[in-house]
Parts: sequence; C-alpha cells; structure tokens
Amino acid sequence: MTKSGHFISWVCFKYSSIAVLLFCWHSAFAQIGTYPSSCIPRDFDAADFTPINDASYTTNGVFEITPAAGSQTGSVWYSRRLDLRVNFRIDVDLYLGANPAGADGIAFVLQNLDTGQGSTGGGLGYGGGAPIRPSMAIEFDTWYNFPWDPVGGADHIGFVENGNSNIAIPSQDVIETIDLEDGNFHNVIIQWDPVTEVFEYTFTHANGTVYADQKTVDLIALIGNNIAFWGFTGSTGGANNQQMVRFDNNSICVVDATFPVILGNNYATTSASNTLVAEDLSYFCGQIRNGFFNLAYHNGENYQPRVGDYILYNNYFAAPQQLFVGNDIAYFKMQDFNQIIEVRKSDGLILNVYNCP
Repeated sequence: MTKSGHFISWVCFKYSSIAVLLFCWHSAFAQIGTYPSSCIPRDFDAADFTPINDASYTTNGVFEITPAAGSQTGSVWYSRRLDLRVNFRIDVDLYLGANPAGADGIAFVLQNLDTGQGSTGGGLGYGGGAPIRPSMAIEFDTWYNFPWDPVGGADHIGFVENGNSNIAIPSQDVIETIDLEDGNFHNVIIQWDPVTEVFEYTFTHANGTVYADQKTVDLIALIGNNIAFWGFTGSTGGANNQQMVRFDNNSICVVDATFPVILGNNYATTSASNTLVAEDLSYFCGQIRNGFFNLAYHNGENYQPRVGDYILYNNYFAAPQQLFVGNDIAYFKMQDFNQIIEVRKSDGLILNVYNCP
C-alpha cells in the first residue's frame, strides 16, 4: 500500500465523525479501494469452483481435468476473481497421467473473461484454435507439438501469454523436464508479487527433482484489469491421459476482488437466520443514522453484495479481520443500496438480502 494509503487507513481507524467517514469513503474510491497488504489463506471448498466441459470433481480435493480418453477438454475455475494488486499463492498437486506416450498436459491460467473458458487439443485447454485472450498461463506440457515445442520432444513447463500455445515459447520462458506422466502427483507452487511484478512457480517432481522459474511481467496490464479469474485447464487429442489437480486446506492464499460499500452498524442480533419480519424490516429501513455508517468491503463478482458474498473488513480494523466477533446473526442497513443484509458474525457471510419497502 502507498504511504497515502497508510495515512488514510490511520485516519479512518482513529476518528469516526461524519466528515472523516465521508473522507474515508471518497479516498477509498480514489485508490480503487483499500485492500489487504497480503493474501488471505482459506480452506478448500469444492463449491468454490466451477468445472466445465469434461472436468469434474471426484473426491478428497481432486478435480479430474480430463479422463483418459481422446479429444477431451476440461477447465476448473475458482468462481470468484482474485485481486492482482495483492500477492497470491496457489499450492496444488498435479497428476499428468501414467502413459508416457499420452497427452496433452495441464495449464494454470489467469484471465478476466468468465468461468466458461476452455479449448481443445494441443492448446492444453487454454490455447489452440480458440485461445483464451487476454490471459497468462503456466503450461505443464506432456506432448511434443512440432514445430513450436522445444526441439527433442521433452516434456516442459513454460510461461505463455494470451493463449499462444502454437507459437514457440521464448527460451528464457521454458524449462525442459523429465517425464511428467509417471502415474504420480507432483507438487507445484505458483506465486505472484505485485510489488516486484514477479510471477513464478516451483515444481517438485515426485522423484524429488525441482524445477523453478520466474517471469517479470505486469499481469495487471496484460490481463487488462486488476481482477482475474484463476484456474486449471487441460486437454487430450489423439493421444490421452487422465489428468487431475488436487487441493487441500493449504492450497489457496488469495484476496478476492473487493468492492466498497457503506455498511451501517447492526440494528439487531439473533441466533437464527431468516427471522426478520415485515415490521422489523420497515423499522430498520426507516433508520437514517449517518454518523453510524462506516466504510466496509465485500467480495464477489457484483458491486451490489449478494447472498454468498463475504463482508471482508472495514476501516476500524486492520485487514484481514472479521467484521464482528461471535456466532450470532446480525442485521445491517446498507446505505448505498437501501437494503438490509443478514450477516453471519463468525465469518461475515451474507445469508440474506432484504430490499427496503
């Protein structure tokens, strides 16, 4: 965060007058939102992912990207976009098959289109005839495609921009590897540092061999936005392999794209969800107490908070921080949208949204 960002955060933390709160609100928008200084770890939940085409969730944190069959394509996307202004770390295990003569591989992909992206054949699910653009990928390629893959036909790992899987990867962006299709899972850690603009990976083969590389690239400029979907893609062609990615509760450290809202202090607390009656709604919606509204953030694709989003933090706490402490349910008036939201205090999950009459 910039020095001005630290100053604004300190002012917003220390004072709570209406004038200062309005200053905090406008300053946050001027900075495109105040955001955490580091990624936030989160447990794996299969429901947070969208598998498409031939990809599917199996069990124990494993998504099958492609079955061992010809002409398959699969993608698994995290359903919420991450914020590239903050570092991220993805730590997973890749299974690239048990057939050394199989194909085609898996790619980690960043893109800002949607969670319906995917291509076929030698494009590893992100390139080829229908490339994902704009995008940034790290491909774990198990099939030699002449003439653009490294001479000799070795498996390789490479950085590829804008789905250009059918263009020779610059030598400084590719590493040839030993066989990756040995019937084992291999660990890969993928990281991004927005300060140094270093995008990097460390791939540990099941036999202990380590491959590591990094690329200095302005991902925000390449993607065209500071927010991006992330996920894994893969494909098969005439040759094939079963290909999988495995997550656990230490796999994901990200900050979801955040959107500022003005959130009111809670008017009521209950131990049960969905107990707001019409009389309560009318009363809460009629409360105009500007001095008690403070800047907060939520995650989600939409600017307007929806059920399933999370309230992340506000200007009274250093991020990351639960908005409130306890296990109860709280109701809040949202000044921006003339709505009441029902929030689970323990983690800030929005359970219900009520439109004011």
